[in-house]
Amino acid sequence: MEYTDQQRREFKSQYAACRRRQWVLSVPLALVFLWLFVAEYGRPLPLHIPALVLMGVIAFALIVAVLNWRCPACEGYLGKTPNPKVCDRCGIELHD
Repeated sequence: MEYTDQQRREFKSQYAACRRRQWVLSVPLALVFLWLFVAEYGRPLPLHIPALVLMGVIAFALIVAVLNWRCPACEGYLGKTPNPKVCDRCGIELHD
């Protein structure tokens, strides 16, 4: 499918927002891992508390990442590549 220049700019803008959301998603994960490190070496908690928190945060992060990491043009999953230049499904350029 052919897209106008305006649509291509909008796709790049949408991809940039998607990429920012992916980075924002990594902050809670980092905080949970930091908390687990402090809990382990500071005042030990019962094992089930950090394990449940970690499983919950990881499950949430995976769901959000899969729903968020989509091509703005075709809505296809962008895969495991952290910063793809083009969508593998439709070939639209995602960033310069």
